[in-house]
Amino acid sequence: MSKKILRYVLMPLVIVIAIFLIYLTIYHFIINKESVLEKDTLVAEIEGYNYELSLEQSELFYELFYELNEVLSREEVDYNEYAILVAKLFIADFYNLNNKVTKNNVGGVQFIYTDARDNFIVKAKDTIYKYVESNIYGDRTQELPSVINVEILDHSIISFKYFNQTDEKAHQIYLLWDYDKDLGYQNEAVLTLVNENNQISIIEVKEKEV
Repeated sequence: MSKKILRYVLMPLVIVIAIFLIYLTIYHFIINKESVLEKDTLVAEIEGYNYELSLEQSELFYELFYELNEVLSREEVDYNEYAILVAKLFIADFYNLNNKVTKNNVGGVQFIYTDARDNFIVKAKDTIYKYVESNIYGDRTQELPSVINVEILDHSIISFKYFNQTDEKAHQIYLLWDYDKDLGYQNEAVLTLVNENNQISIIEVKEKEV
């Protein structure tokens, strides 16, 4: 077979391979970019606990996180303060949608009871996070809320049953929070927190009964 004929035979194959490789490169770049943007950049963590602070968090979350770090660093931990700060941190992250890249970035998950996290994430994606538009390329025009303040209106110790067990010293906390702008989002909730190993975790999030 002459070189000329061989060139005509191989050329289409080379072009197809080149197009395929370009497609793979673009696809790989897009997927990796989405993964990187959806993954928080770790700034700090609390030693001995599974709490992390990421670069993407709000100013309010940063403030509350370092308060929690101070409380948990004491020789004797005040569990009332501990529970209150976990509740505030959860609200400051979960309902703060403006800093979320996509609907998959469900906030506050690290404060949820371990065995309840999967169901919590699924429910969040079907409700408050369902309509969060992607901001992977930084061009989102959708107006989303930012939590700027969280207040505790009531805090009590109760007996709470969950997953075939009972915590006689569970915390029930009623919270109210403010957004930078009122867009009609939920602004109050009752959280129930239980003891999970050496941590306090949220086991239930519900709206206050009228």
